[in-house]
Amino acid sequence: MNQETVTVEKIIDIGDGSGAQRFVGTGETETDALRDLADKMATAQEHATRKIRAQALQIKTGKAPEGVDPDTPAPTYAARELTAEEQLQLATDIGNPATFGTALDQAIEARTGLKPAQIGQLATQLEQERRQRAAAQECEQWIGAHPDYHVCGENGQRLARYLELHGMAVTARNLDSAFAELSAEGLLIAAPATGNETEPAAEEAVPTPTEAPVERPRATPAASSLRRGNGSAQPAPPPTKATKYTRAQIDAMPSAEYKQRLQERSFREEVERLYSAR
Repeated sequence: MNQETVTVEKIIDIGDGSGAQRFVGTGETETDALRDLADKMATAQEHATRKIRAQALQIKTGKAPEGVDPDTPAPTYAARELTAEEQLQLATDIGNPATFGTALDQAIEARTGLKPAQIGQLATQLEQERRQRAAAQECEQWIGAHPDYHVCGENGQRLARYLELHGMAVTARNLDSAFAELSAEGLLIAAPATGNETEPAAEEAVPTPTEAPVERPRATPAASSLRRGNGSAQPAPPPTKATKYTRAQIDAMPSAEYKQRLQERSFREEVERLYSAR
């Protein structure tokens, strides 16, 4: 005959609002159940002690506990005073064509705390951030001045793609041009006729395309890479019925579709005709 399992439990509530802890021990006898309960409570106490000690160490030493990403202080760059001997050596090396470059780098680092390459990287990063802020500001102001533009991800991506493919900066005038041409071709989503549409955040208006752009031919006769003799070595598919496109429709075409349609000779000829005509 099977013996019933004995169960004992202990509930601990320290009254701080964090809730009660419930411990349950089981065994064939009451003694076994109490022993199991004691083991579980001891394990919980061990974990709590480890956590308390880790928190105390962090408070005392400022050291982050294990398993987290510690904050890294920003580096500081400061000029360094050169000794008289170093100045003399640099002056000599700068006057020597063989050591001029190295000596100049050392002098710049001593005066700025940065190597010339680091200065170039920082300057590039700052310029990129400046352009991003300027573009975001232009978009925000442009959207505010164009209530007829429907703010959505698809419209933003098409505007951004149009500007990118045409090498146009993100300015109000260029956005006007892209908006007018894409709207004329029916390639933008119109705003819902509800009158109470909540406008999304302005920064979503012109997101950076995640898809690598497929280079379209430039608008000069010599720019087309689709002329006979420059095409792929793969045999062209049978000719299909020509379909008329506008440049705006081709510019707004997704990259995957554009690549696929390039396999059609009629489409290649249409692209070449559009981008070569001036």
